[in-house]
Amino acid sequence: LVDAAWDLDAIFNFAKSLKVRITTAVYTHCHADHAGGRGVPGCAELLKLGGVEAWAGELDAEQIRQQNNLQGQRDQLRELRDGDLVALDSLALHVVHTPGHTPGSICLYLPAVGQLTPRADVKPGEEILIPSKGGLLISGDTLFVGSAGRTDLVESNHGHMLESLARLTKLAPDTLVLPGHNYDPLAYTTIDMEKLGNCVMASSTEKRAIARPLPPCCICAGLIGPLPVAPGQRVEILESAPDGEAPVLAVVETWLEESEAYRVRLLPGQGQR
Repeated sequence: LVDAAWDLDAIFNFAKSLKVRITTAVYTHCHADHAGGRGVPGCAELLKLGGVEAWAGELDAEQIRQQNNLQGQRDQLRELRDGDLVALDSLALHVVHTPGHTPGSICLYLPAVGQLTPRADVKPGEEILIPSKGGLLISGDTLFVGSAGRTDLVESNHGHMLESLARLTKLAPDTLVLPGHNYDPLAYTTIDMEKLGNCVMASSTEKRAIARPLPPCCICAGLIGPLPVAPGQRVEILESAPDGEAPVLAVVETWLEESEAYRVRLLPGQGQR
């Protein structure tokens, strides 16, 4: 669940109608229309429901706590850094730090495994599967259809926004983008469409904004190595334990030809990388 605010009852009722159980909520930035507070139901009300973990970018998390009166419940809102992973069934969301609109703004990238679909546990023929190689980007208020988030606010920084947009241009061209606001008749876009028609993103290129490298799983596509796995896919690794073999959860990063082995990243709580 991303940017859960306003009508939480409607959100959970809709999820129930889809037979989806909400376990995790991620906030892309601190503004009340996305994270709640200042009279808007959001993070505080979500946590009161119980059974849901809440996450936000580390540089915006404290502001979310303050406006939701969660200062004494610091551990209830976990903090995310660039390159962190959030487990999602057999996959994982990859956190991409994209400051500009706010210091702690993040985007969430879901690598493609051949197709995109919001659910897996449905009957054949009940859901449309969209072929995709580029994956899915939930862009919050960083990237919109034809524009970008505001940078005239006290907490904003236009230079950082250009650097963040330049960073997103490095994603696969057919990456599907879901913005945080529907300001255009088209509710979604792709990285390629924005590179061609978004004047703010074009400005990031013209001004030669310096883009940090993307997290490893964001720049790969397709199956790699001898097994049917793709970068960004969550896997179980069996490790020897005193009472038998115990599975450790990890995410595939790449295939190393020289050593003929996969490089993986362990999910939080699974030990060292």
